[in-house]
Parts: sequence; structure tokens; C-alpha cells
Amino acid sequence: MFTDTKLPDGTFEDILGLAAKARQAVNVLVASEVGNIRLYEDAMEHGAFDFLTPNIEPRQFRSVFASASRDAQERRAKAAVRARPRRKAA
Repeated sequence: MFTDTKLPDGTFEDILGLAAKARQAVNVLVASEVGNIRLYEDAMEHGAFDFLTPNIEPRQFRSVFASASRDAQERRAKAAVRARPRRKAA
């Protein structure tokens, strides 16, 4: 999931809160039009997977996006395994 730092009806912290409560694993990439260390720290402390600024190189963007997607898929798969009923020993 992508979110900007500023939204018309809330903040990126609201999005991170919703993602944390989601039934399935969701990674949030927070995008900012400026590089700001305080925003970065705030986003990461609130659970963002990463913080993106306009100067990100396309190759790095693809890598971050792929990593976030892979991580969410792996966490979903692990959750599915944990949720399966266990067989009783015969």
C-alpha cells in the first residue's frame, strides 16, 4: 500500500494504524515530496515498511516495492499455516 504523508481526511499515521489492524499482512510505503528526517523517523516508528522521496532511483524503487510485496506474501503464508487445523495423532 502506498500513502502520502498528507491526506485530505487524515494522516499517514491513520493509514499505518489501519494496516496494523488488517486481517492480512499489509506493508505501507510512505511517500513524501520532501526528504525530512523527522517524517522518516515518525513513519518508521509507526510501522511503515519504508519511506520514499522523489529522488529515489527507479531501480531502488522497484527493489523496495518487490521487497515489501515479498515480505507481505511471506507473512500471509505463515499466518495461513498457523491458522490451519492441526491433525490429531492416530
